[in-house]
Amino acid sequence: SVRDGCRLRHYAEAYGATATRYRGRRRAFTRHVQPGHVVYEPGKCILCGLCVQAAEAAGEELGLTFIGRGFDVRVGVPFDRPLSEALRRAAQECIDVCPSGALVPADLFGCHACGHSQACNDRRHPPPL
Repeated sequence: SVRDGCRLRHYAEAYGATATRYRGRRRAFTRHVQPGHVVYEPGKCILCGLCVQAAEAAGEELGLTFIGRGFDVRVGVPFDRPLSEALRRAAQECIDVCPSGALVPADLFGCHACGHSQACNDRRHPPPL
């Protein structure tokens, strides 16, 4: 499972890191769901750059990049394009290298339109592509 293979969790346990040690302003929770593709949760991103490198190595036309400066830096798609355009070939590679679970396969969330659980029956959502 994704949880068992999380390197960040492994090292946090090995070094006794806790989420409550340092307090600061929390990032707002957001989830970007691309139908049948990748779910990106920026609040989980630790800005390691591994997904940026994986997309570049795969020869993605857009790929991923660091956007902003200083404390406002984030990983994103250039020119505010959708994630599905940025990761046409390297989606799985980016998911595989992400140490924090900020990138995961969209099918883990069931409803591709809203990210609800597998049991989502909201008829307002279009069917997955």
